[in-house]
Order: sequence, then C-alpha cells, then structure tokens
Amino acid sequence: MNNYLVKDSASEIRGMSRFILKNKWVAVVIGVLIYQIMLTLIPDILATLFPTASYFNEIVGETTQTSMVSGLYNILMLGALTYGFRMYILAILREGAIHYDNLFEGFSHYLKAFGLTLVTGMFIFLWSLLFIVPGIIAYYRYSQAYFILVDDPSKGILQCINESKIMMVGNKAHLFGVYISFLGWYLLGFLPAFIAAMFMTGTSEVTYTIIFNICLIIPMSIVSTYFSTAETIYYELLKFGKREDFPYEGEKGLKPNIEFSSRLIENNDEDK
Repeated sequence: MNNYLVKDSASEIRGMSRFILKNKWVAVVIGVLIYQIMLTLIPDILATLFPTASYFNEIVGETTQTSMVSGLYNILMLGALTYGFRMYILAILREGAIHYDNLFEGFSHYLKAFGLTLVTGMFIFLWSLLFIVPGIIAYYRYSQAYFILVDDPSKGILQCINESKIMMVGNKAHLFGVYISFLGWYLLGFLPAFIAAMFMTGTSEVTYTIIFNICLIIPMSIVSTYFSTAETIYYELLKFGKREDFPYEGEKGLKPNIEFSSRLIENNDEDK
C-alpha cells in the first residue's frame, strides 16, 4: 500500500467540506441527527431510567447518573453505528447521494464492526497505560480503520488496523491539526445546552435529560456534519493521493497539495 502525505491546510479541507455540503446541509444534518440520537440521547435516557450510580457534575451543576444498562448499550451499539455513519458520509462525498438507510448498514456487518471497536479500543487503552501521549498517537494511528472496513467489508479487523497505520505514517500530527481547527465550532455548538442547563434547576431528571440533550444534539449535529465531512475528505486524500483522482467532483479552486511519499511501506510493523 502506498503512503501519501497530505499537505492541505485545515482551512482548505474545511473549504472542500463546505463545497460538498453546498445545498445539502439540511438533508445531511438530518442523518447526523439520527446518528447523534442513537449515540447520545438514547444512552442518556437509559442512564436516567436505570441508574447504577450518580455523581455531581460541576460543569452543569447537577447530579449525573451512570448506568450499567447505558454502558452496555454503548458497548454493543458503537461499532455498528460508527460503521453506518462512515458509510453515510462516504456516499454523500462519492455519489452526492443521501441514503439514511446507510446509517444502519453496520448491523449487516455487526460482528466485524463490533470486533474492530473492541480491538482498536484495547490497543489505544494499552498504549495509554504508558502515558496519555502514546494513547493519543495510537488513536490517530488507527483512525482510518473504519473507513477501510466500509470500503471493503471482506477485510479482516487486523488488516484494516494495519492499513490505517500505513496511511497515517507522517500524517498523524497533520490530522490532529485539522481536528483542532474545529474546536471553536464545537464550543459554539455546546453553548445552547450550557445556557439551557442554567435555567433548568429544579426540573425532573428525565425532563432535564431530554431538554439538555435536544439543546446539545441539534447544534452539535450541524457542527458534526461539517467535521465529519472534513474527516472523510481527509481519508479520501490518504487513499487516492490527489483530488484529481477522487471518484467524485471536488472543488476546482481547491487543489490539494499532495506529495507521494518515497516510502513504499511493505512492513507495517514499523510506524513513526
């Protein structure tokens, strides 16, 4: 597998994202909203209805419930939901098509999606035992594994992980910079929920959970749409090497500056 070095700035990649989402924002956000509800709202409601323990959340000034039922839901659903979401965004980029049923496609490959989440999570956890920085590096090293699995579900879990490692050689710090460029947008997306929390003291836990999550999920879905499109474009740059080789039309004014790495990595055991 070839290793391409992405040289586009974060602003250029965000610009490509805006072009891809042009005239599609509302339709795409609806799919992201469905994903966020399944990923965030449902486990929060489960935690409220079936609490195991509670702790005081200093950020919102309220008691937060934790739940084994909610935790089990997250463990069992995360892999399939992530797979489906990656497929949903990839189809938008490559086909310009919005297929909400793609969000549930992960359940057709449930065991492999679940296994990929389990194995990557274990690797990241083990690296984190050394120190937080190796854990962060491991996260970026394996960040493309789900995209690879979606592109070819016949591939094994370790093969997807190893191919992600190859893709990310020389690109981890750059992708980190792209992620950081969205920090302000995420802070802005959190603001409505923060304001709502200040005015909901004394409300019931179920009401608080539902209203807080609505105020959080809707703006966050807009930000996540923007972020996830950029994240997926990054995968395409890693895979195809240059915008001209994308299997869909990109923005003509934004020509990615990609250098083909002189390293043709045959042995993926060595990572930088």
